[in-house]
Amino acid sequence: VGSMGLSYAAHTQLAMACLHPPGLSSMVLDSGGFANAYQCGIRQGGAFELKQATWAFRQAKESPAALADPQVRLALEQEDIHQWFTRMPWQPGQSPLRHVPEYEAYVLEQWAQGTFSQYWQKSGLYAEGHYSQLPDIPVLFMSSWYDAYVSSTLANYTAFRQNGTANQCLVMGPWLHG
Repeated sequence: VGSMGLSYAAHTQLAMACLHPPGLSSMVLDSGGFANAYQCGIRQGGAFELKQATWAFRQAKESPAALADPQVRLALEQEDIHQWFTRMPWQPGQSPLRHVPEYEAYVLEQWAQGTFSQYWQKSGLYAEGHYSQLPDIPVLFMSSWYDAYVSSTLANYTAFRQNGTANQCLVMGPWLHG
């Protein structure tokens, strides 16, 4: 079984690899895979990355709730997220994501987790804590020198190289994310 993923899908692929599933024989991780989401990815050295809010906002517009209810979709389209960034901190029911509460809860939960705690040590967010459990399989790592996940890509590549014997390949370039 081989797996591949770009960005969010790369995060899920690495989380899966940390569980050492039987049958996984190769992976392609493109521009993602959280080595330590508290240090790089969701937070940057502990500071919440606002790209998480813009990502959730874009996802909310395409969510099942927005697609099923034109009023929800219209309400999201009418929100000015840049204006909302001037009205921080956001609270439940007082954010541009309030129209799709599960997306609002997602962002506010990450926002509230301000210290490196057990929350950040889950395999999907903290591969560093699970590197010893990684399968010994070939992995193609791809990213950009300008990507938000460049340090995670390099840390993950190094961990696979140090913990296994299978061929690893790293491709870095001057493009943007994805």
